[in-house]
Amino acid sequence: MRKRESGFSGALLISTLLALLLIATVPVGAVTYYVNGATGDDANDGLTPDTAWQRIDRGEKTYGEEGAPKIVAGDTVIIAAGTYKPGGVATGYTFRISGTADPDPDAPITYQADGRVVIDGEYLTIEQLFMCNSYVHHRIFDGFVFTRARNRGFKCLGYNAGIVLKNCEFVDIGVNQAAGGNQVFCVDLAATDNTRFYNCVFHRMTTDYGYRGGVVLYYSSTASFYNCTWDNCGYWPVLPAPGTVNNFVNNIVSNQYQFMYGGAEPANHSHTLWYNLTYPPTYTLGPGEIVSSDPAWDPMYLSPGINFRLRAGSPVIDIGTDVGQPFVGSAPDLGAYEYDTAAVGGITGVVTETGGGNLEGATVELAGEGVSTTTGSDGTYTLSNVQLGYHQLKASKAGYFPVTVGVHVELGETLTQNFELSGPGQVQGKVTQNKTGNPPLPGAKIEVVGTEISTSSDANGDYSLEIPAGTYNFKVSYPGFVTAEEQLNVPANVVTTKDWPLDQVPPKDWYVKPAALGGDNANDGTSWDTAWAEIDHGDKIKVIGPGDTVHVWPGEYFHSQNYTVYLRYGGGTPVAPVTYKAEQDPADPTAKAVLGRGQSYGFYVEGQAEYIVCDGFEIAEGTDGVGVAAGYLTVRNCIIRNLWASGGGYARGVNIWRDYCRVEKCLIYDIVDFTNPESLQVAAFQVMYPHTTILNNTVVSTCVGVLYGGGTDTIVKNNIFADMTNFAFQGNDTHTHNLFWNNATDYNLGGGVTRGAGEFNADPLFVDAANFDYRLQAASPAINTGTDVGLPFNPSAPDRGYWESDEAGASVGWIEGTVRNTVSGNGINGASVAVSGGPTMTSGYYGSYGTAIAPGSYDLSASATGFHPQSATGVSVVAGAGTTQDFSLMPSEYTGKAYGMNQRAVSELLNPRAVTIWGKVGGIAADHCYVDDGAGLNGGQGIKALLIDGITLPAGTVNGSFVSVTGWPALIDGASTVTPFAATDITLINP
Repeated sequence: MRKRESGFSGALLISTLLALLLIATVPVGAVTYYVNGATGDDANDGLTPDTAWQRIDRGEKTYGEEGAPKIVAGDTVIIAAGTYKPGGVATGYTFRISGTADPDPDAPITYQADGRVVIDGEYLTIEQLFMCNSYVHHRIFDGFVFTRARNRGFKCLGYNAGIVLKNCEFVDIGVNQAAGGNQVFCVDLAATDNTRFYNCVFHRMTTDYGYRGGVVLYYSSTASFYNCTWDNCGYWPVLPAPGTVNNFVNNIVSNQYQFMYGGAEPANHSHTLWYNLTYPPTYTLGPGEIVSSDPAWDPMYLSPGINFRLRAGSPVIDIGTDVGQPFVGSAPDLGAYEYDTAAVGGITGVVTETGGGNLEGATVELAGEGVSTTTGSDGTYTLSNVQLGYHQLKASKAGYFPVTVGVHVELGETLTQNFELSGPGQVQGKVTQNKTGNPPLPGAKIEVVGTEISTSSDANGDYSLEIPAGTYNFKVSYPGFVTAEEQLNVPANVVTTKDWPLDQVPPKDWYVKPAALGGDNANDGTSWDTAWAEIDHGDKIKVIGPGDTVHVWPGEYFHSQNYTVYLRYGGGTPVAPVTYKAEQDPADPTAKAVLGRGQSYGFYVEGQAEYIVCDGFEIAEGTDGVGVAAGYLTVRNCIIRNLWASGGGYARGVNIWRDYCRVEKCLIYDIVDFTNPESLQVAAFQVMYPHTTILNNTVVSTCVGVLYGGGTDTIVKNNIFADMTNFAFQGNDTHTHNLFWNNATDYNLGGGVTRGAGEFNADPLFVDAANFDYRLQAASPAINTGTDVGLPFNPSAPDRGYWESDEAGASVGWIEGTVRNTVSGNGINGASVAVSGGPTMTSGYYGSYGTAIAPGSYDLSASATGFHPQSATGVSVVAGAGTTQDFSLMPSEYTGKAYGMNQRAVSELLNPRAVTIWGKVGGIAADHCYVDDGAGLNGGQGIKALLIDGITLPAGTVNGSFVSVTGWPALIDGASTVTPFAATDITLINP
């Protein structure tokens, strides 16, 4: 065996199997050229390995005075092993010249990898690594590894024929693709004819954006696939138009979402394993096709997700069909690699310790494969009969840092891979801001340059890491701060302390004015005189950084899209957020910066726009106020009003879809669906993610206050929720000191939510709610009854709601309750509740009332037009707690007919003065007597009821002195006769 030193350490790649290469017959007179990325020079003639070109597509280009391209039909280009990085261009390598199918034999142009050739796009701007121009025919690309392209590994522009790709691997195409690149494929074929794939591997396409998969065929492209492997390759292994896949034979498709886009059926399909697919094929299977998620059909890759060669015992060995390619055994295997016990290599080396000699007893293993050995007394090891391809080779011993490297084993070679193991040293310290007090920087990144060792500082700025002994360059970084770098010597078994005080990058101020006042995006945005016209312009051009403030002049702001402010790029940090601040015009302090009119969102954040503060804006007359698709947004001092939904649509004041967001000191009102006033899709806050904090907001006239849709650990304190047509909020997360008034229900419509500390129902006494002035009157029960949440307040305790008064206040408790109709059970709107020595309150629409009041004992009375008054004496109030006192008022006089019935009343109460008499009538075991207002009993219409519990009415004369209820005078006026199952006129009076 040849011996080779390994310089390979970490790329997830698979070598070519030379014994299986399909070597095209070369015509007489054909020329062979050579490329070597390390030693070549494009000024060479390319005719020998020593005079190789440097660039892969050099022979197809015109360079300076060298005239026409060198390559012609029938030529072969041999590419030396190595990694080729096109670097910073839209297309890596472009192929312009065609081979031919005539004369016999064929004369294609062949690009042949000599060993392992990796085409690495480095996730730069390269959209495709290899590209065949239009009308390029009969090309063979053999043995290449395509990796880290932004959009495509290989692309044909169109009208190509006879393109062959064999023994190629496509890995990590588009994995780091950003939003906006919505199509990512390993191979992109447009209007190509008879493209063929042999022994190719497509895997690890995990980009989150748009259409993505292995091979896309469109514009009447046709292709055949023989002995290929797809694994975790986006949505689909192949995205064909119907009728574009001619042959699909001897393949493995594993761990995929769907088998083919749209369920397109290949013309000829057989001998393929479809393993562990979310949506497997639905057409009639061809010969030898298997669809299964049973582990018994696991193809047994040598290293799942990395090396797709087969292990001994794989169920796909020798079950394929002969398609004219070389194979080992009784029949071809499925997938890209033939299992061959003779197709092996070896690995050897020595393990040493840092600063010492050879290390005996160290374990060297092929990670995850169950193959290992132990070093001898001289530190050497050998692994024989190692399967070809990529492996993770690990050396370890107790008391030493383990070391893992990636190695690639080729046919007939013994690879040398040495290891040096070290006992650990420790580096610890603190990352802080370099200013007075040295505030900590949590989440700062501490990296050991040139290694994979890194850590982050904790909430106190502290960090600690273990590292093999040696001298290293350390780099410490934090967004918005100057990166620090320093070389440190790390001794073994010693704790080295190193603190990192970082200097903040000076924050910048930016300025925005409406275009009508001189704002222009062509300005530099650094002063009011050179202000931009759009609030998010600085974010678009990516000049906003941590700690910056964007100052916004009052006026109307519009946008051509659905968002007045749309932020994606310029985020802040916990210690240096980016602030968008609506400023005041000294000449008109009431003027606001107004967003959102007629648009989906007034202020929207996503992507990298975390740690943003939205301060002081008015967002009005759209669908949603603030949209949160990036974490750590703070919304404060904003007015969000008049948002509308219709026909079951959505309208939300603040729509929260990310963690750790805060809304504080905001006024939110009139968020409605006119077609459905109780819609659960219309809310002041929709909380979909954990750790939302909602403090000191005033919410008036919405369907729902806080709507939970998955958010947990939510904090809701010191808010006012008034006039909710559905419920104030649901969920039993942390909620205290909220004030409720005139809501359909206090909390969850279905119940199940208990009140938190300091929560009660009371009229907040807005200054002028009819004209949208939601400040508090001096007597408001919201003043000085909140709890300290870290926001400024006057003078003894925080107020509830968005507006902080200057009233002195006192230590108080509160009285609250509901005034209801005894007959119907409904709340009475407009009832008067008088407190001795205190205020007189008016109940809201749902009958609720409440007030804050000094501790003491009080007498209360409740009255309403058409009802008998009721009183309560000695109601005790203590500081910091609430007392509930409900009232039930009896309706006034009613005249109708009484019926003795041997059944229970089931009618709704249609008139608040109606009565039902409970008990026995004329000795008959009757539950009710009905009272009819003259409309009759047909269908329950006209039935009214009044509960008089525990009364027995005998047949005969019934008078007022006989029927009574505790606490009430006589109810039946005059003498009447009640006859069972007969109608009798009767007069009922509630004095």
